[in-house]
Amino acid sequence: MTCAIKICGFTRPQDIDAAVELGVDAIGLVLADDAHVPLTSQQLKDLLKRIPREQAKAVAVLGTAEEKQAQAALELGFDWLQIVVKPTQHFSPAVMERTIPVYFDNPDVYAQVQAWSLTKPKEPSPFNCITIDGPAGGGKGISADHHRVAQIAKTYPIMLAGGLRANNVSEAIKIVQPIAVDVSSGVESAPGLKCVEKMSDFINAVRENDES
Repeated sequence: MTCAIKICGFTRPQDIDAAVELGVDAIGLVLADDAHVPLTSQQLKDLLKRIPREQAKAVAVLGTAEEKQAQAALELGFDWLQIVVKPTQHFSPAVMERTIPVYFDNPDVYAQVQAWSLTKPKEPSPFNCITIDGPAGGGKGISADHHRVAQIAKTYPIMLAGGLRANNVSEAIKIVQPIAVDVSSGVESAPGLKCVEKMSDFINAVRENDES
């Protein structure tokens, strides 16, 4: 099984260049209000332009969002949207087919996943999935309960996030069997600053697992 890799939380163009050179599958830019390192509108546009779409998808990390915010992100040129969805929330088909719903791990997370319908996008993609993040949310470096997430992965395609690093991602993949993994703080030297060595080690650990 080949597991796709998304690295999230970029703030510098040179870090995007390095991640793409290393073979990452998706670049995440955080637009959420609670971003650890907020981006100005100009920074966001400059970083988005830096992503070569023939090599890596651009993912807008929105946190909670309504239709208007989701549409605005798509209009900027993002390929995918990560949105912390509410059980009764509905989006237009154009937004739905590009949304990766996000759930934070908790004892009721499976029921929350089942309560929100997942519409398949028109084109096959490893990002046609749901994200299960750690209980504290994105960028906190806290792992989800991998055995609980593994039960969800038997029914739903999973992007696993939360507390992943080069030294634990291989074991997490073996337990959960996700179609993608998502990392941010686990490849940083400081908030918003990616470490090339950590990104390389992380990607190599995932790819070695692919081959095993």
